[in-house]
Amino acid sequence: MVRILTDGTSCISPAAGQEKGIVVVPHFINFSGQIYREWLDLDAATFIAKLKANDEIPTSIPAMANDFVEALQPLIEDGEPVIALIASREVSQAFDNLQEAAKHFPGADIRIVDTRVTSSLLTTLVLLAAEWAAAGQNADEIEQQVRRMMPNGRIYFLVPTLNYLAKGGRIGGAAAWLGTILQFKPILTLSEGRVDRYETVRTYQHGMIKMQELVLTHATGRADNYLVVTHAGALAEGQALARNLQDFLSLPHIPIYDIPPSIVCNTGPGTLGVSFYLAP
Repeated sequence: MVRILTDGTSCISPAAGQEKGIVVVPHFINFSGQIYREWLDLDAATFIAKLKANDEIPTSIPAMANDFVEALQPLIEDGEPVIALIASREVSQAFDNLQEAAKHFPGADIRIVDTRVTSSLLTTLVLLAAEWAAAGQNADEIEQQVRRMMPNGRIYFLVPTLNYLAKGGRIGGAAAWLGTILQFKPILTLSEGRVDRYETVRTYQHGMIKMQELVLTHATGRADNYLVVTHAGALAEGQALARNLQDFLSLPHIPIYDIPPSIVCNTGPGTLGVSFYLAP
C-alpha cells in the first residue's frame, strides 16, 4: 500500500495520523530559548495557554532533514512507495529539508509534493490521499488526483492581532501599532503558495461575517468542496461559523480543527480560519 507522509502544519497530530496510516513529522517551537515539538511536547491547547500567559512571541522551526530521514526509514524498509505532501515551500523550509532527507534512500520511490498550501487545505489533501491509498489506488493515481485538486484550494485566516505578523516581518511595527489602535483585523489568504493579506476589517465580528460571505460566494454546498473550519483557541467562534455555514449550505457536517502551533506562531491566539476546494 502507498504510504502517506506530511508535516505538522497539516492540522494532523502524529497520534491522529497514526490512526489513519499517515506519518506526521512535526515542526519545532522555540519558546524563550526552549525547543518543543509541536503536537508532542506542546499540543494546541497547551500552546495557546502558554502564549496567553507570556508576552514573548515564539518562533517556529521546520522539521530538519534528519527528522524526515527517521520518519522515512521504516517506510522505505517496507518497500512501498511514499507520497509526501508538504506545506508550500514559500512558507516553510520543510520541503527542502525533506528533499535532502530523500537523498539518503537512493532508488526508493519517494514522491515529494510541494502542495502550495498549508493548514486545513493540506489536511484535506493528506486525508484524501490516505483514503485513496487504503482503497488500493497506486502512487500515480493518488499523486495525479492530489495535483488536480491543489490549484482549486481557497483558505482565509482572520487574525485578531497584528503583533505576531509584525514579529514575523509580514507587517511593520508602526503599522501594527496603528492597526491595533484602530482595531484593524487582517484576513489572510494564500496566493501562489505565499501568505498574503486579502482584506482588512474593522472588528473581529466583521471579519467573521466577511469569511462567511467568502464561503457562500465561492463554495457551492457540495460535500466535495471539503469545507473546513480551523481555530487557535477560538473554539466557540469556530463552532458558530461552522453552524452558520452548515445551515446556509445544507451540509451535514463541517470539520473543525486546531490550527497547528507552528502556524499560530505567526498569527497568534484567536485566529479563525476557513478553507474549501472549488468544484472541479
